[in-house]
Amino acid sequence: MSHRRHGAVAAAGDDGTVTAVAHGVLRSGAGAIIGIIPLGTGNGMARVLGLPLEPAETLAALATGRLVDVDVAEVVSHDTISLLFFGAGLDAEINRDADADEKARLGALAYLKATLANLRKSKNHDVTMSLDDRRTGLRAHTVTVLNATRFDLLGMRVGPDARPHDGQLKVTVMRSPGLLASLGQLLRLVNKRASRAELETATLIRIEATPPLPVQVDGDVVGETPLEARILPAALKFISAADYHADER
Repeated sequence: MSHRRHGAVAAAGDDGTVTAVAHGVLRSGAGAIIGIIPLGTGNGMARVLGLPLEPAETLAALATGRLVDVDVAEVVSHDTISLLFFGAGLDAEINRDADADEKARLGALAYLKATLANLRKSKNHDVTMSLDDRRTGLRAHTVTVLNATRFDLLGMRVGPDARPHDGQLKVTVMRSPGLLASLGQLLRLVNKRASRAELETATLIRIEATPPLPVQVDGDVVGETPLEARILPAALKFISAADYHADER
């Protein structure tokens, strides 16, 4: 529900809903504050901001939370935005194949099943990648761009090392189509320290591929390459948990 200019908006749903609400707020120019009520499977942005995942607890946390500025990735090629991550290749294929029925039945296991299935059949494409003024041609099957990530495993926070307050996009490329090599890179990415060697930084990015690669934005498949995006630093205000620290690494 939205209020007057500089009021508040509640985004109740999973990450696709949160991103859609954020896109509307950004386009409106109203500067409304966004609070998240997580009702989905991933709830990635709620996790990033340290919010509890039970709706009743979330409401209490929002009432006592703090305001934080959040970077936004404007995906200009597909007329949308990203809060969490977007990319071309494997991540789009995973989100395409982890359908709603399987996510409702299996939860996070639906993504694991789709990941293993697509890793086995991944093939490299001819990719041209431009990061700011750096242009590179390569063979790869996936390019993933991160703005904000947080995963919890057995009560511990794991990587990759991307936070939505630094005015930068973090980019990783998967070049090896083999199952074991790709799994090894995924394991390095979820280790916050090890992930830093896997990531390049940029404020502008363009990806072209032959043949085209599917593109996803915050878990929704939105089309194919070419993919072009830029970072909008501190473009939106969200409510985080009271103990959230924007500069925590």
